[in-house]
Amino acid sequence: MATQNPQLFPAGFLEELRKDAELFDNLAPIRLAVNLLQKEIDDTATQVGAEAYPAARTVYAVTKTPFARATLRTAADDLGKRFGRKARATATPPEPPAATPPPSPPSQNA
Repeated sequence: MATQNPQLFPAGFLEELRKDAELFDNLAPIRLAVNLLQKEIDDTATQVGAEAYPAARTVYAVTKTPFARATLRTAADDLGKRFGRKARATATPPEPPAATPPPSPPSQNA
């Protein structure tokens, strides 16, 4: 529409529009490549974390053994903050619904 009616736009507007559209089109494959790279980085970080976590749990378990020295016990306390399980909250039973009087029978006045 703009190229068919250039008189409706200020001088240089269409040229800037063309440049912007061209740049936008040229950025599309770069954005795609960056997005794919970001996904691969995220997947790798997730995998590495999944592999490191059991090893870290093993280290934590060792620090809690009776053979651990005082230094390891301090480390166990620090690691417990990271790996320790949180206490489960006790569930409170729901309160019974308030008693409501039964509906009165329909009147027989007819």
